[in-house]
Amino acid sequence: MLITKISKSYNQYAPGILKCLVSLFIDMYDDVIRREIFLINFENFLNEQKQVPLDIFFDPYINKIKTSNGYNLCDFNFLLKIIDHPRLGVKDIINIINFLLNVSIKKNVFNRCAIFVMEKILNEFYPNIKDQDQIKSISTILIAHINQVLDICLLNENEDINNEYLLEMSYIIIQYNIEEVKLAVKDKIKEFAKKYYNKYGTHSEICLGMLKKFEDFSNILNEIEKN
Repeated sequence: MLITKISKSYNQYAPGILKCLVSLFIDMYDDVIRREIFLINFENFLNEQKQVPLDIFFDPYINKIKTSNGYNLCDFNFLLKIIDHPRLGVKDIINIINFLLNVSIKKNVFNRCAIFVMEKILNEFYPNIKDQDQIKSISTILIAHINQVLDICLLNENEDINNEYLLEMSYIIIQYNIEEVKLAVKDKIKEFAKKYYNKYGTHSEICLGMLKKFEDFSNILNEIEKN
């Protein structure tokens, strides 16, 4: 592959060749087999040539998967690995998070894949962010997502209220104890827990899992059951 060859010995034509290859990759994105081959080679290239600006490839790629429903397992495998790249910035992470959250509200086989990548971001990337504005930007996105998901559940008057796949990403986010996120969504989680309990006479296990992250869990439980 040409990508592999230009990673071995850098030359003056490499940037132009890389841009052409990226353009070709985007044009052929819907061909899953070729996409996977491209991604493997781009991953090797970016790892071997860490001085190459990541945005040459990553910006058009993330824009493509954010606007397409044709994502596949190879895309999530690539995202899992690119998170470790030293040139990946908060702007890139925000783009990835937006993509993952969008995937998570669609009932498909890739819900769990999106969660795996999100877990790595929250476990390995997020704790190392020092800039408070950047932290706030990510927190705001996570809060908006959880509120959106809970609003969908609260507005749903049919039996589909028990949509655990829809709540799963919110559950994962809450587990990471991001205080500003927890505080912002606490009342909405309680509201949904009450509706679920009143409707079914039992608790939503995934909702209880979220509420257990709050220190006053016992009081919340008593409040729900009394009402």
